[in-house]
Amino acid sequence: MSIISEKFSAKISALKVEFESNKEVLHQGVKGGLNESELSDLIREVIPKRYKLTKGIIENSRGDQSNETDILIYDDEILPSYMKNELTFVPVEAVKYNFEVKSGLNANELKTTLAKFERFKALGGISPTVLFSFSSDIDGSELKRLKKYDKNFFINPAITVLCTSSKSYYFKSVSKHYLKDFISNSQFLKLFQEASNLDLDGAIEAMRELMSNDVGICQDSCHSYINFKLLFLLLNHSPDLT
Repeated sequence: MSIISEKFSAKISALKVEFESNKEVLHQGVKGGLNESELSDLIREVIPKRYKLTKGIIENSRGDQSNETDILIYDDEILPSYMKNELTFVPVEAVKYNFEVKSGLNANELKTTLAKFERFKALGGISPTVLFSFSSDIDGSELKRLKKYDKNFFINPAITVLCTSSKSYYFKSVSKHYLKDFISNSQFLKLFQEASNLDLDGAIEAMRELMSNDVGICQDSCHSYINFKLLFLLLNHSPDLT
């Protein structure tokens, strides 16, 4: 392991220790705030200096606003933010990452986060959405539970990164694949014809015949045009016809 990896591993271990200590705090709001603060400090150390980290509201050009967001990573070189009494309003175009932090993840917290991130997307947000939890109320798959509650999971998932400390890490990955790289044109047409029961060969032959007729009509039209132009020239330039 490299020195960089070792240093970051130590910071992550320290974060886990802080979370265990925060469990002793009885007030849920204060406990959640402490956990968010600890995670924010860690993220702040690893993101590039050009990016800013804050807690606040996301706003679009129409004035529509998100719910209060736990952690925002944004680029104020794109559009400036506005801060008032430690609450930051960040333009949706400047948002790079949108975090929700949970001390303990359960079904209700998951549904609340889905609603928040769907609101963010409705504002025009396109940056990654991250749900980070320090613990979970289930031993099974977090991804399976997410699929249960996110109706757009396979099309446009509201949560693109799901991380549960000491348990699991999932993220959305998109790659492009082209049909031509896997199958030839002739194979595709054959399979399509078999699946659709369409007579493609007959359709192609009919198109060829139609195009052939069009060429013949064009040639006849061209000949007529040339003959007419020749007659016009003879009428206008022949001395016997003036």
